[in-house]
Amino acid sequence: YVTNLINHCKTGKTRRGTPYFDLIHSWDICNEPRNASHQKPKDVTAWIAKAAEAIKEADGGAKPVTVGLEGFYGPDDTDHLAGNPYSGTELEGVDFTAIGKLDNIDFMSIHLWPDQWGKPKPQEVISWGRDWITGHMKVCQENLGGKPLCLQEYNMAVGARNGSSQATLADRKALFEMVRNLMKDPNVNKDNILVGSLVWMIADAAYANYDNYGHMVVRGRDPASDTVLTQMCIEAMGRQRGADS
Repeated sequence: YVTNLINHCKTGKTRRGTPYFDLIHSWDICNEPRNASHQKPKDVTAWIAKAAEAIKEADGGAKPVTVGLEGFYGPDDTDHLAGNPYSGTELEGVDFTAIGKLDNIDFMSIHLWPDQWGKPKPQEVISWGRDWITGHMKVCQENLGGKPLCLQEYNMAVGARNGSSQATLADRKALFEMVRNLMKDPNVNKDNILVGSLVWMIADAAYANYDNYGHMVVRGRDPASDTVLTQMCIEAMGRQRGADS
């Protein structure tokens, strides 16, 4: 499957003639893998190792490889268990640190959904969320040889959802500002370990609300968040230009 997919990307082209392969930043093996029924992180880690090896063989190492992890620490990672979001997280069958030690995983990814992990208050989303991000930055620096980290999914639901408290557009903007400031602060983001942040999700006003999700950032309806996200994009491009020079 992996070989066929990558070969298709190498040979296929868009309607404008651009090879699909040229438009791909990286390979994400799986989104939010879990193995809670067996509670065995080693099974997931072994499966990811096999998949990553197949990807590297098929594409010749041309694109970096990651996994769309939520960021949960496994039961054997006793140094970091206290950082998990809720009791029993270590039994979800995934081990962030063990996966990060795989040779064919080039950068790490985490998600930030504290309002779905038993921390519904907007201020708690921001304060705990900051600790969640910086904790994983530290693991990448100290335990994973400085592998880059991407905050691959994050947002705050505006309005009640799943019993969560009412969050406002101002609360959402504060969350985005927190992430922006983390990425900008050289005293926290040492060696630019936190390389990117991806909001889930941004939509045009013509797009219907995604599954009544509450996390939609609809362009033009939340000007303050639009401004922060635009600034983050500009700053990210500036950091990339500096790295390339």
